[in-house]
Amino acid sequence: MKKTYQSSSLNLEGDTLRAFIKEQSWPYVCLCSTANKGQGVFANSFIKKGQVVCDHHGQKISSEGEKRMRSTDSMATNYMLFFKAR
Repeated sequence: MKKTYQSSSLNLEGDTLRAFIKEQSWPYVCLCSTANKGQGVFANSFIKKGQVVCDHHGQKISSEGEKRMRSTDSMATNYMLFFKAR
């Protein structure tokens, strides 16, 4: 079972933050399966405002791209999340 942390017990800065980025093992979130939507990322402990949760490896989109995405049928859009296999 994955160890859970209290949000106040970790200081995600410097070497600690770099280690989580390298390993892609984040203490506040977990990957779980859902009945109707497939896999999703869920919080597994309290997350303080401003706390680093994970890093993002996707592209930034323009406001025009956001408008286009929002006008697309939600069943036609996908979110890709990649996690390092253990």
